[in-house]
Amino acid sequence: MKKTLSLDDSPGFLVGQLASYMRLQVDRALAAEGVTSAQWTVLWILNAGRATTPAEISAYLSMDSGAVTRLLDRMVAKNLLVRKPHEKDRRRIVIEMTPQARELYPRLPAHVAEVVQHFFHDIPSEDLLVFKRVLLRAISNGERQQEDATQALGPS
Repeated sequence: MKKTLSLDDSPGFLVGQLASYMRLQVDRALAAEGVTSAQWTVLWILNAGRATTPAEISAYLSMDSGAVTRLLDRMVAKNLLVRKPHEKDRRRIVIEMTPQARELYPRLPAHVAEVVQHFFHDIPSEDLLVFKRVLLRAISNGERQQEDATQALGPS
């Protein structure tokens, strides 16, 4: 890969631009349900069992813990989430969906799927598979680089 890139051929910029457009459209699609794309993502993560604590959500989303806290605060205020003490470690907090969120959640994936379909409808499935494989490989490379940088810093 070249050492210098223009925005037009920077994979990172292009992926970021695609993510921004998709986030905007998901926000619009979910507005009638009273949920943002960021809130949808947290609900999806919790529903899928990918994370249960604010720290895990922050790590999963590669988001600053303060931003995640503010996002979770808004979701608690909307009665979508509750914070509970961890069963074994009272110093830790567990995030759970409320009954209201569990009732709402099944309606959300269809809205998101419609947006995704709009963005990728005319792209051959073989190309989408290659695109996904490339993205997963790049993410893996980024995770490995992050782990290497963290190890280089040593214990905190």
